[in-house]
Amino acid sequence: PLFRSEKRKEESRCEDVFDDSFVEGRKVLAWLINPVKTKKFFEDVWEQKPLLIKRRKPKFYKNIFSSKEVDRILESGNVDFGVNVDVTLYKDGQRFTLNPEGRAHPSLVWKFYQDGCSVRLLNPQTYSDSLWQLCSQLQELFGS
Repeated sequence: PLFRSEKRKEESRCEDVFDDSFVEGRKVLAWLINPVKTKKFFEDVWEQKPLLIKRRKPKFYKNIFSSKEVDRILESGNVDFGVNVDVTLYKDGQRFTLNPEGRAHPSLVWKFYQDGCSVRLLNPQTYSDSLWQLCSQLQELFGS
């Protein structure tokens, strides 16, 4: 009997942790898609159509990821073109990949960006704790 009650307590604690992480994930999603309500999101948008939220708050996501964070990542020296960073340009409806070989030096990446190229940092959560935490919380909600 004692063993069963201890096991039940442990299972209960595990369920509480799962419930808490699910609730936290839902809170993060609510913050990301505000003013759209999560219920409406799952009913009308999720896996059905894109959602565009226009904000008049350019710094809304600044605590998650910023150009300063990208610069810090690039300066770390562990970022290579074609592996961790892709530079592309769309012209006349065609995509062109402009990755040079080797390390993605900050000055070169920002030059591409200033020249109108798209810069894609692959798996940025690998380099950013705040982005990793956001992804982790959403992962609990979406179960992936």
